[in-house]
Amino acid sequence: MIFSALAAAAILAPELPTVDDKIVGISMFKNGYAVVLREFELPEEREFLLPAAPRSSLGTYWLLPPDNVKINSYVSGFVKKDGKRDATAMQEVIALNKGKTVKLHIRRGEKEEAVIAKIKQAGSLLVLEGRDGHDAVIPANMVVWLEQVEEEIITTVKTETAEQVVRLNASGKPGTKLYTMALQSGIYWSPSYSVDLYKPGKARILSRAIIINDLADLEDVTAKLISGFPHIEHLGSTDPFGTPKNFMNLAPIPTTQLGFGGGGFGGGGFGGSGGGRMIGQNALSMGRSAADEAFQMPSGTDVGQALGDLFFYAQPGVTLKRGERGYWSLFEAETDVKHIYTSELPDPVLTSGSSVVIRPSETLPDVWHTLEFKNTAEMPLTTAPATVMQESEVIGQDTISYTPAGGNASLTVNKALSIRIESAAEIKSRAPTDIKDSRGRVLWDKIVVEGVMEILNQRPEDSSLRLGMNVTGTVLSSDGDPEISVLPKGLNDRNDHTRVIWRLDAPSGKKVKLTYQWEMLAPARAS
Repeated sequence: MIFSALAAAAILAPELPTVDDKIVGISMFKNGYAVVLREFELPEEREFLLPAAPRSSLGTYWLLPPDNVKINSYVSGFVKKDGKRDATAMQEVIALNKGKTVKLHIRRGEKEEAVIAKIKQAGSLLVLEGRDGHDAVIPANMVVWLEQVEEEIITTVKTETAEQVVRLNASGKPGTKLYTMALQSGIYWSPSYSVDLYKPGKARILSRAIIINDLADLEDVTAKLISGFPHIEHLGSTDPFGTPKNFMNLAPIPTTQLGFGGGGFGGGGFGGSGGGRMIGQNALSMGRSAADEAFQMPSGTDVGQALGDLFFYAQPGVTLKRGERGYWSLFEAETDVKHIYTSELPDPVLTSGSSVVIRPSETLPDVWHTLEFKNTAEMPLTTAPATVMQESEVIGQDTISYTPAGGNASLTVNKALSIRIESAAEIKSRAPTDIKDSRGRVLWDKIVVEGVMEILNQRPEDSSLRLGMNVTGTVLSSDGDPEISVLPKGLNDRNDHTRVIWRLDAPSGKKVKLTYQWEMLAPARAS
């Protein structure tokens, strides 16, 4: 591939032949942007016109010719186009028929009369030549309508416009395919899942994609639906080649490029100022310059391919007019599912200075029915709504987080009203420590707290529970063999911050009791 010149111009030669391009590939994100691949063929003529370059994000518009085509020049500009439109006012119709003899219907007060005359001068005042050869001048707004006498009355206005196009001068074999690539806004995909609990311990996962097309007509195109997390530095800035306007007014050019120094696009990255934006849970692949390699789906699963940290779901045969929305099923997978009932309990202790009190148990903690399952599909589950079904009824909905193939996922289904958790705590002891100031005064007291939980399972089946609690201090003992982990604490914190997770089975119709103790430090009470 050889580029002799790339430039921008004002008015191009309109007599050149025009070659149309078409969309043959599209890789779309979930935020309204897509990488669009367009194809056209070299004609017999060496120089020709193409449709205007699309408005695209800065740095993402590329011409992709094969190695056996030499690009001599590639210029964005305008050609003059003749057209016509309908006249919109009577004065405009009168001006179009200047020099003709017509019948004018003139309103004088309440009366209307018809006059046959030649229009000699048109404007706010009309100069009319009667059949007797005498001229008359009347206000143009007195004319109500015109009627043909001899020549046909003209009612259309000729126009001349400047249409944006691209002029390409290339050396190569006629019929050779060339491509352009651009990151554009106007089309995106919206994923969702159905999790069908079709029998005990089993779930069927169905993946659906809705394509929202407000960009351009698509005809039998393979669409790639992208999952991942990209860094598009100049997403909101406009590439200068495809815009007819002053680029300086469209894109925030980094000041370092203009020689002023300073911050340029700001933080860039995800959400940085100056046009850098995030494409949520999506990713961009610019591919190689050869379009057949850049947009060919590599071998892998039937519905997609992982490229680095990104995944491209492939949907062949997409035909969708601009303004239409399309529905496609992507894949189906079956998996084992566990029903876990979860609850998050508050820290039983409230502290304020030297005061340590037990949190009042005014309300019972919520218990939630949660599904845990493994992603058995050969592709990741992208972040999307997931509707849980059972016997064709909706029993809950949650957002499934990005889950790689083979990873574990969870969904919250509904509130479990048949499982009740009651908890209480008391301060068992409070004693001064050996931590003293320079005068020998005790600074901190050690407090031992004991808590108890009672879980009543009123469901008809035994249930698996996962209970979580964050406590201030260090756990001394607990029933149920919980998972205990120490969380990071601040530099000035005296107490550990401890995470406790109990996993237990609750038999149907029975109570399960758990007791636990922990110790903490509190400022000593004034003596």
